[in-house]
Amino acid sequence: MTTIAITGSASGIGASTRSLLESNSVNVIGIDLHHAEIEADLSEKEERRRAVSEIINLCEGSLDGLVTSAGVSVPFKPKSMLTINWFGTVDLLRGLRETLSNSAGISHVVAISSNSTTITPNVPTSLVEACLNMDEATCYEILEKMDETQAMAIAYAASKLAVARFVRQSAPKPEWAESNIRLNALAPGAVLTPL
Repeated sequence: MTTIAITGSASGIGASTRSLLESNSVNVIGIDLHHAEIEADLSEKEERRRAVSEIINLCEGSLDGLVTSAGVSVPFKPKSMLTINWFGTVDLLRGLRETLSNSAGISHVVAISSNSTTITPNVPTSLVEACLNMDEATCYEILEKMDETQAMAIAYAASKLAVARFVRQSAPKPEWAESNIRLNALAPGAVLTPL
């Protein structure tokens, strides 16, 4: 049976994806704050590590797919947006790469980005680069120099742009492509579900 892990599985895009996959007899490992096989707060580094460990345990070391749909926007604070949307996504992608490579066939990863990556003006390249370099301190320093309204818009767009760039940079690399892992980003616009 195919096993796919979904972050943010209790609501929004994650819940809709879960429902669709389960209707097609896919075994889903849900990760969310509540109402999931793995209840974890992806804003916390230790919780992300625990989630990775529990996913590996539940799938017995072989995972066929991953959908990273956990994400937040306004009214969450800018730091929370970066921590959940970017660090929560990339830590799970990296932490589960080997487990995804153990799939009997090609494993499929969909990282949820956003159309905001193309429509939000003035996203500082330095912030996106700090995300890609996993430099949390610099990320937060950049955001602290902005007023809160601007920081919220920028944090969301930067976190989702970092996801898109990570996927674009990583997908063709041997550790992903030569391990039979199809790595894609999806950039939805507004959807009729909660975040």
